[in-house]
Amino acid sequence: MAMNGSSVQLFVYDKSSAETDKFILVGSQTSASLEESNEMIEVSTKADGYMKSLYGRGEGSLSLELLLDQGDAGFKVLKNSFRQKKVAYVKLDGEYAEVLVESVSIEYPDNDVATASVEFKLNGVPSATVPTIDETKVVGSAG
Repeated sequence: MAMNGSSVQLFVYDKSSAETDKFILVGSQTSASLEESNEMIEVSTKADGYMKSLYGRGEGSLSLELLLDQGDAGFKVLKNSFRQKKVAYVKLDGEYAEVLVESVSIEYPDNDVATASVEFKLNGVPSATVPTIDETKVVGSAG
């Protein structure tokens, strides 16, 4: 069955949150995309009539587009993680991942709504298992 993309929302771990589940919604999202890939290691020889490969290292990235709300706690966590060079933990479509915030881009167009784009690098394979988080390595919305 086809999935409606608007039902998939990105949550980020906020150590400043007073809630039991500290994964909070990043507000005003307009789009999210996840890309995973594996490097290929070529193992063919001169005698092979066709290329042969093995799987190498995997990597992944995540992109998020949103309407800018400077007061949104989720966006603050992402911005603080980027500026303080700390890891962040996100949840997307039931899977958790440790990420590094690679870039935060904000656009302030004339006579239009301000938007933000956030790019992430995955620090491992996403998993359905809730991660154990060392709060000394993450930031919260309060800084």
